Amino acid sequence: MASFVVTLNCNGLDDGKRRGLLQWLSGLNPTFLCLQETHAVSDIEMAAWFLPFGQLLVASNGTRKSAGVAILASRSSPVTVT
Repeated sequence: MASFVVTLNCNGLDDGKRRGLLQWLSGLNPTFLCLQETHAVSDIEMAAWFLPFGQLLVASNGTRKSAGVAILASRSSPVTVT
């Protein structure tokens, strides 16, 4: 089974950017999505952004002035996130 990996430096994900990103990604359907510089400030915020789209999420948030990262995995990916 081949994996399709997308990596992107977001330089912050405000509401407009996030909607556009998620719409664009829905057409790509990557196995793994690696996001740098999300600028999310809490795990709750990161989960609210991405979990409704059915992805497995591993994230490390930052502050408003520092970067955060997120790795999303398709539920059909051959990995287990614990």
